[in-house]
Amino acid sequence: LCPTESRPFLTSLLEEAPASPDSLRDNVTAYTQELRKLQPDKEFLDLATAERIAQACLGLLDRLDGNLSDRHHRMVHAAVRYFVLDEDGEGDTDSILGFDDVAEVLDAVLAEPGHRDLKLNIME
Repeated sequence: LCPTESRPFLTSLLEEAPASPDSLRDNVTAYTQELRKLQPDKEFLDLATAERIAQACLGLLDRLDGNLSDRHHRMVHAAVRYFVLDEDGEGDTDSILGFDDVAEVLDAVLAEPGHRDLKLNIME
């Protein structure tokens, strides 16, 4: 479901202890603010796609509750962390394709029942 080149990094994120929704929400907000500041100096930074990804992450985090399976919580954690870490499969700020891998990873998580309305469908 996710890009082949992203799998090793994503696997390492899946092995992390899942962070709380509040902590992940703070990470998304801080990273988005950082991207806005960097945008004037980063020719290839696709801020519009980053904003769409951030909104999807926040929407997903708003749906987290104590009834999630450990597997699903880990998937959400990994997808959000994948977004907020610049050097993942493709550097987010140094390539026009920088957020494409993030969108693919997030869409894989959003394909789960109950989240399909948040899918980004950037690669379609």
